[in-house]
Amino acid sequence: MICPPGELWARTGKRLHGSLLSWLEARLHHLVLAQLRASTFDAESLAVRLDSLDEGIEDLFKRVERLESGLACPPFSPNMTVVRALAAHPGVLRLFKKRQLPSCQICPVAFDETLEEVAKAHGFSLREFMHELNNLDNIPI
Repeated sequence: MICPPGELWARTGKRLHGSLLSWLEARLHHLVLAQLRASTFDAESLAVRLDSLDEGIEDLFKRVERLESGLACPPFSPNMTVVRALAAHPGVLRLFKKRQLPSCQICPVAFDETLEEVAKAHGFSLREFMHELNNLDNIPI
């Protein structure tokens, strides 16, 4: 089960993107200051360095895309907490609503309660519940 790209970006990409931009801004600032301190403000060499930096940026974004496409959601297990399950796949909330559990995301015990405990407390077959969770992309909800 692969996380939808939008969900994955929401979880990791924004942080990575922000960190990457901060690093690039600092690197660019460093290059310009180095040129100014050396009193050899050579527009051509600065342009070459900026082109090199631009190529590096493109390469980093390609690497991020490759990482995103290869990251899979963790398989759901009985000992997984409700919060972790909700964060793993957007379809979990739809399944919980289908199973008459619409407030799990705001439940105060969601951080500690496991999927096994949810199934037991609400009279679900754990095996069936796990099957539905691990096949969210294949089972219509």
